[in-house]
Amino acid sequence: PLAGHTRVVVSHSEILKLEEETHILSVVADESLDVAQVTAELGRFSDGKLEYAAVNGDAAVSARASNFLQLLRGR
Repeated sequence: PLAGHTRVVVSHSEILKLEEETHILSVVADESLDVAQVTAELGRFSDGKLEYAAVNGDAAVSARASNFLQLLRGR
């Protein structure tokens, strides 16, 4: 039996290329898409991509991304 616990942090970094940044902002800006469609389109790391849009989009995109993040996080 183990006498204690060891905590391990595992992380992953993803670098967004300019084309991906543009794609993220356009997907979030598309008002015909709901939160499920946006996250499906953004794919892997959609939370992080929405955080990017919340900080880097224009006012409308930023607000929409923030709203989606709140919905996803159950607030």
